[in-house]
Amino acid sequence: MRRQRRFWFSACILLVVWLASASIALGAPPLKLDAGLLTDDARVLGDSADSVEAALEQLEDDHGIQLFVVFVETFDGDDAQEWTHATAEINGLGMNDILLAVAVADREYAWSVDADFPLSDAELAAVAADDIEPALSDDDWAGAAIAAAEGYAFALDTAGEPDDVAVPVTADDEGGGGSLWCCLLPGGLVAALAAAGAFLFKRKKGGKGTGGAGASGEPSMKDLETTAGKLLVDVDEALRTSEQELGFAEAEFGSAAIEEYRTALEESKREVAEAFRIQQQVFDAEPEDDATRRGMLQRIIELAGTADARLDEKADGFAQLRDLAGRADEVIASVGERLAKIEGELPRVTAILTMLKGRYLASALGDVADDDTEAEALVASGRKSVADAASASAAGDRNAAALAARSAENATATAERLVTAVDAAAESLKAAEAALADEATRLESAAAGAEAQDAARYAAVVASARAAVVEARSALESPPLDPNARLAAVRDVAAQLDAALAEARDQAQKAEAARASAQSALTTARDRIQSAESYIATRAAAVGTQARSSLAEARGRLQTAERLLATDPAAALTEASAAQQYAESALRYAQGDVAPAVGGAPLIVPGPMSSGSIGGSSSGGSSWSGFGGSSRRSGGGSFSSSSRSSSSSSSSSRRSSSSTRSSGGRRGGGGRF
Repeated sequence: MRRQRRFWFSACILLVVWLASASIALGAPPLKLDAGLLTDDARVLGDSADSVEAALEQLEDDHGIQLFVVFVETFDGDDAQEWTHATAEINGLGMNDILLAVAVADREYAWSVDADFPLSDAELAAVAADDIEPALSDDDWAGAAIAAAEGYAFALDTAGEPDDVAVPVTADDEGGGGSLWCCLLPGGLVAALAAAGAFLFKRKKGGKGTGGAGASGEPSMKDLETTAGKLLVDVDEALRTSEQELGFAEAEFGSAAIEEYRTALEESKREVAEAFRIQQQVFDAEPEDDATRRGMLQRIIELAGTADARLDEKADGFAQLRDLAGRADEVIASVGERLAKIEGELPRVTAILTMLKGRYLASALGDVADDDTEAEALVASGRKSVADAASASAAGDRNAAALAARSAENATATAERLVTAVDAAAESLKAAEAALADEATRLESAAAGAEAQDAARYAAVVASARAAVVEARSALESPPLDPNARLAAVRDVAAQLDAALAEARDQAQKAEAARASAQSALTTARDRIQSAESYIATRAAAVGTQARSSLAEARGRLQTAERLLATDPAAALTEASAAQQYAESALRYAQGDVAPAVGGAPLIVPGPMSSGSIGGSSSGGSSWSGFGGSSRRSGGGSFSSSSRSSSSSSSSSRRSSSSTRSSGGRRGGGGRF
C-alpha cells in the first residue's frame, strides 16, 4: 500500500496564495502533489505519461522507494534547489521518497531526498549525470523520468555491498565454512556461530533506544518510524528462531522441561502480533494526525521491547539447558538421524513435485517448485557439518564441535521445512481443485435457478456463470491449470449472480450461500498464509518489516474471519478475502526483499546470531542468540547480477551544481541542461 501523505496547514495557505497569483502551468511556488507520483503541469509528456508512471511504480514495487517527478514551465526566478526542497517539505516526503523537479523553460532541474535516504550524495549525483541529464539535454522528458527510475533502482541494487559478503558456493566447495548456508552469510556471522550454546541471548540493559532526539529531547517522527520498524524485524526474527530452538530442546528433553520458555515465547508472540497490527495501521491509507501516529509508533516500540525483555529474563536458564558445547556428541547423533530421515524423503518429494509440475501451472506452484533441490543441498551441507562436528569433538575442540553442530541443526531444520512445504502445497492444490469442482457445480445450479425464476432479467449474469463453469471444468479436465486462479474467477461470477438474486433470495438461503463461500475463502486464506510463512521462514535474513507486518495482518484477519463464520458469514468472507490479500502482499514484499539481496536467487539462512562464548555462562559472555532485539540481529549485504557499469566517480565531476542540504534535514542537487 502506498504510504500516506500528510500536508502541513501552512501548505494550504501557500496553495491559496499560489492559485490566486499564478497559473498552474507556471507553478512558481512549491507544489502540492495531488496527482500522485507524476505531475506534468508543463504538459510535455503527452501519451508518454503512462510509460513514466509504469517506471515509477516499478521502482516502488521493487524497492519500496517512491520517486515523485514534477515538470513545470519555470521556477519563476526561485533557486531550483530551494524550490524542490520546499515542495518536498510541504508534501511531507519521507526517508524513502525522492522528488525530481524539472523546469522545462528554465532548463533547470533539481532533486531532493531525506537526509537518511539510503543512497549517498555521490550515488545520487551519478544517476543525475549518467541517466537524467543526457535525456533532458535532448528534450526527452519522459526518457529522463524513466532513466531516473531505472538509475535509482540500479544504484539501490548495488549500493553498500560489504567486502565481507561471500559468494554462494556449492556444498562440495572446499573451505566454505562447513555448510552451504554459512557461505551465504557475512564473514562476521560465521564467527557468531561459536556462541551456539543457547538461543536466548542475555543482552546488556540500556541497549535499546528510540533513535535520535530533537532539541526538546523528544525523538522525531522519522526516528520513531525507523526504530519501530527495526525493533519489529529484530524481535519477529528472534521469535521465529526461538520457536525453532524450543523445538530442538523439546525433542531432546520433553515438553515439561521447556514449559516456562514456551510460556514466555507465547506471551511475547501475542505482544508482537499486536505490534504488527498497529504497524499495519501505520502503513494503511487511512490518515492519522501526528499525535496519533506518534502514539502508535511509541506503542509498537513498547510492545516489541516488552516482548524482547521477557525473553531476556529466560536467557541464562535456557543457555544452561541447551549447552551445545557440553552435549555436542548427543546433538550430532540426533541431527544425523534427522538428516537420514530427510534423505529418505527426498525421492518422494521429487516425485510429488514432478507430478505437480505436470498438472499445475508455475503460478500455482509458487515458491515450492525447487524445494527438493534446495533441501538436497541443505542435507549435503548438514552432512558435512556433522562430519566436521564429529572430527572436532574427537580432537577435543568443544567450541569447533558446537559451531559445526549448530550449523548442522539449522541446515536440517530448514530442509525439514522445505519438505513439509511441498506436502502442504500438494494438499492445498488438491483441495483447491475439489473446491473448484464444487463451486462450479453450485454456480451451475444457481444459474439454472436464476434462469427459471426470470430468464430475461438474469440473462447476462446467467451467461457469464455458465461460461465460468465451462472454463473451470475444461481446466480441470485439461491440465496444467492454476486452480486457485480459476477458483477466484468462479467466485467472482458467483458473487455477481448472488448480487443479482439478492432481492429474491430469502435470508436463510443467503446466509447458507455466504457461509459456504466464506468457508471456501477461509481455506484459500490459510493456504496463502502458509505459503508466505514458509517463504519468509526459509529466507528470513533478507526479509524486512513490511512483509512481516502484512503477514501478521493476514493472520489477524484470518482469526477474525474464523470467529465471525458462525454468526456473520458475510463479514467472515470479507475478512477471509482480506487475509488472503495481505498474505499475497506479504509474499510479494518478501520476494522484493530477497531478490536484491542475492541477485534473484533464494536466500536460505538460519535465524539471527550474535558472537559470544560457548555455553552461555555468566562469566563466559553471551550465548548464541534466538530471541531478542537489535543486538541479536544478523548482518548482511546484497548481491547484484547486473552487468550495468557504474561511473559514479567520473560522473560526479561532471555535475553542474554540488549537493546541498536544506534547513529541514534534506539533501539534494541539480543543475542546468
